[in-house]
Amino acid sequence: MSEYHVVLEDLEQAYLAFFREERTLGEQKHKVHCPVPDCGDSDTNKACRDALDVVKTLYDLLIETVKDHGEKMKKAHDGYTRDNQDVMNLFNTLEG
Repeated sequence: MSEYHVVLEDLEQAYLAFFREERTLGEQKHKVHCPVPDCGDSDTNKACRDALDVVKTLYDLLIETVKDHGEKMKKAHDGYTRDNQDVMNLFNTLEG
C-alpha cells in the first residue's frame, strides 16, 4: 500500500518555509515603512514620499502573497493527509 509520505513531507516543509518568510518579512517591515527624509525641496519631498508609498504598498502585497501561499500549501498538506487516511481506512475495510 503506497502512501503520500513524501508529498506530505514536502508540503509541510513548503508551508513552514512560507510561514517563516512571512514572519521575517513582517519583522523587517519597519525598515520599509520609515519616515520620508526632508530633501529641502517640496517637489522632491513629494516625489520621495510617493515613491516610498509605492514601495510600502508593494512590500505589504509581498507579505500578503507569501502568507496566502503558505495557507494554500497548508491546505494542500491537510487535504493529502485526509485523503491518505481515507485511503488507508478503505484499504483496511476491504482487507477485512
